[in-house]
Amino acid sequence: MEYLLSFLLLSINLIAFQFGINRIVFLIAGTILFALLFFRCFYKTKSFLGCALMMFCHTWQISWMNILGEPTANLQLPWFYIIGVLCIGYTLFNFSKVFDKQVNAPFMILFICTIVISVFPLFSSPSIAEGLKEFIMIMFFLLMLFVGFLFCDTVNEKTREHVFNSYTWCVFISSAFLILQYFIYHTFGIPLFNFEIGEYAGNTMASAALLMGDPSSATIMLGSAVFICISRIEKKKSIPYNVICILTIVIGMALTSRRTSIVALIIVLALYSFFHFKGPAKKILTLMLFAVLGVIMLYYLLISRPVDDLAMYLYDNHRFTNYIRTLEVSLIHPFGIGYDNVHAVTFMTDNIVPHFTVLRWLLMGGYWFAIPMTALVVLTWYTARKKNLSTESWIILYSFFASCFIPDILNARFFVIPCMCAMLAAKINKPSKAMLKRI
Repeated sequence: MEYLLSFLLLSINLIAFQFGINRIVFLIAGTILFALLFFRCFYKTKSFLGCALMMFCHTWQISWMNILGEPTANLQLPWFYIIGVLCIGYTLFNFSKVFDKQVNAPFMILFICTIVISVFPLFSSPSIAEGLKEFIMIMFFLLMLFVGFLFCDTVNEKTREHVFNSYTWCVFISSAFLILQYFIYHTFGIPLFNFEIGEYAGNTMASAALLMGDPSSATIMLGSAVFICISRIEKKKSIPYNVICILTIVIGMALTSRRTSIVALIIVLALYSFFHFKGPAKKILTLMLFAVLGVIMLYYLLISRPVDDLAMYLYDNHRFTNYIRTLEVSLIHPFGIGYDNVHAVTFMTDNIVPHFTVLRWLLMGGYWFAIPMTALVVLTWYTARKKNLSTESWIILYSFFASCFIPDILNARFFVIPCMCAMLAAKINKPSKAMLKRI
């Protein structure tokens, strides 16, 4: 029932995007499906925050559409943010519980300082209306991560598995739709949903994007689900299903014609082989299997983004020029230039914001904003490692590494899910050596 409701919620958003649906009709239908899906997830988890994590997964794929069935450019109010509002309400009603347990004081101070500091670039933005778009995304991420911090270790292993099920399902169905979208265009010449046709290196580039507002960042979520599938294969859980999921995901990623998520995934999977698996035999075997995945991704990327020379896939599109320019601007404006992207591009050499998340934070809010933001992400990753949450730690590492080649990882929206999960999930106790010997 959960997956059917999720599919229906995605479907009405796809229909609204392609053909348009009356606002009132869409709002009523969407509210009913959202409510039914929410109660279904709550029934499974018996936990509000566990349910919220599952709902973040189910509404991520429609987070570029607002509750009226229109692109969020018209109104920044998708169901994804509604869940965030519910989480804040839950926190306010249960705030007394936070004081019943010991809280990491330095972490708390870092959170509060970062949240306060993040307000200042909004007021230094030449256009408050433009600045609000970026401010909402940043504040949403900070508040949700803060909620995870306040209620840390409250999500048990079973609920965590439910979240991973929802995460994998939504990535799988989105990837399947991307493949279908590309197939329909090349078979019937019909560009359904968000489908871009452009030119790259003198060749025609066709990019499936479903509802994604920024496929370069959004496809990182698709790649991140590969780590969940691999961990389940390693545990011998539903191996055929997870293998199908991985193949569907990597093909769907490639048909968006975006390089960032693919190149980053290939590199991080190589690291995963060396540092996650024990013993040279496992390392070599997994490295060979991941190399096959890399070839599959590059093959389908070559179909959607044809080039005469494979070296073009490593072309930086003036990224490094803008990196240097950002550092130069930060010396002149050490407190940033504000969240206004229209204003930000006037400082760049080719009117494109820097494709490096941390440098973009530096450009917007200066060093006193970029450093604590980066510290929060690193500490969240460290928290996952400390709790033995291997899957979350690799997803965060992969996502943050990929963010070095895109304007902003928070624009992908999904990054809040693994980060919250790292905070909320209870520590996994590794089996002792004596127990391993018995096994």
